[in-house]
Amino acid sequence: FSPYVSKIKSSGADTVITGNWGSDLALLIKAGKDAGLNANFYTYYASTTGVPTAMGSAGADHVKYVGYWNVNNDGYKGADIVEGYKKKYNDDYYLMASYTGIAMLAKAIKQTKSAEPAKVAKAFEGMKVDSLNGT
Repeated sequence: FSPYVSKIKSSGADTVITGNWGSDLALLIKAGKDAGLNANFYTYYASTTGVPTAMGSAGADHVKYVGYWNVNNDGYKGADIVEGYKKKYNDDYYLMASYTGIAMLAKAIKQTKSAEPAKVAKAFEGMKVDSLNGT
């Protein structure tokens, strides 16, 4: 990732918004540190499996997590799902949007008694579901 970091550094940017994830994210952050890039990295993927450990100290004070749900919030909804997932897969659950999407799809199919796309799509209009962010 050093060629990308070199371009970022020469541009004078103080902020990078990245969609990189997993090892690519960790390598980008490490390349930034190695190059002396003093920029903040904003990413949705900083909390995904293995990334905090892989970034290590290279991410300290420079990586900003941008998310709409975090299991570290006090009193969050879905503790049973998170704990069950951890017990079964020995991994952290961070896919609240997937949970909500499947809940919506299931509700729409049940409501319409159909898997026909146009009917299901219409059922989404105005739909409310219990998600891990509330209703």
